[in-house]
Amino acid sequence: MMSPEEIFNGILELQSRYAELGRREPQTVEQLRKLHLAAFGERLEKSCGNCITKAYFKISRLTLQNLIDMSEKQFKLKKDALLSYKGDHYTNANLTDKVAAEVLEKYPKMAKMFESTPAGFEPGKKSTPAKPAGEKSTGGKKSTPAKPAGDEPKSGTEGKGSGEPGTEKK
Repeated sequence: MMSPEEIFNGILELQSRYAELGRREPQTVEQLRKLHLAAFGERLEKSCGNCITKAYFKISRLTLQNLIDMSEKQFKLKKDALLSYKGDHYTNANLTDKVAAEVLEKYPKMAKMFESTPAGFEPGKKSTPAKPAGEKSTGGKKSTPAKPAGDEPKSGTEGKGSGEPGTEKK
């Protein structure tokens, strides 16, 4: 397995070779296929000229930071899943943890599209950094003092129009 730095250096070398020798040169095609597999985990058909051209431009857009982010991913979509969000389309090849967490925070039902998520991640809840040892977590809620006795709702008012989800009057 190639490191992000090795892939990035390979891309830089490929770009100079591609400019000098063109896309049809067998060594250029083989180098592109190797880098494409390392970066995206997808095999590239060497006899498809259009595929070679598309793959070259796709891989040329990658930055070192993209490659590092891709190699450290904690979210993984199911095989052949395509996620559309904010006008962009994502597969495992270009999905970042930040985008995945944002999608699942806003649309928890999309969790069915994921093969794996980080341990302890809960769709629909804002992901927050772990608290340092010794700090008490309140689960994202403000602590409020207990109500004094006698402040409970009176009979006939429980759950009606309280503003809580699923308790609205019909």
